[in-house]
Amino acid sequence: MKIISTSGKWYLMDDSNADVVLTPLDENKVYSIIKTTQTTRSYTANRALHKYFAIVAELLNDAGYSVQYVLNRKRDSKIEKVMDWLYNKTGSELVIKVKEKILSHTDTQISWTGENVKNLLWRPFQKALTSKESTTKISSKDIDLIHRELDKYLSTTYGIESVPFPSIENMLFEQMIKNENI
Repeated sequence: MKIISTSGKWYLMDDSNADVVLTPLDENKVYSIIKTTQTTRSYTANRALHKYFAIVAELLNDAGYSVQYVLNRKRDSKIEKVMDWLYNKTGSELVIKVKEKILSHTDTQISWTGENVKNLLWRPFQKALTSKESTTKISSKDIDLIHRELDKYLSTTYGIESVPFPSIENMLFEQMIKNENI
């Protein structure tokens, strides 16, 4: 549970399950707040994290980057340098044909999903930056760090626009729209 403010009003937000419940607080009453340490992410934080994965997947797909392209990019760069060096040494057209075949990636291309963004992009950054294996073990501070570094990587390497991390306010707004069928 959290206390949030929106449009000048205060609410008690229960985000422990699929339906976020907002209970207005009476400004004429006094409330006691007891701070507890949360060991796992809230349902809303978990939804925000998976929403981020889905947004990144959509942007990579829209930019034309398949899973294979992103995962093989570093390897392909090395292969290309070796093959170019070999061609310069031998002058053989066969080297060029082999290079083109290796780098063509004509196999079936896999589109990005939120799940493979989580497992193939987010998780390696998470392990490198926090030494934590599971996304259930990371804190909000960890999420901010991983998001910042992954966002920078996607931006500088693939030209993917910066993706702001989904906020609680945006998630609540989407929930309200969904509930009101607007």
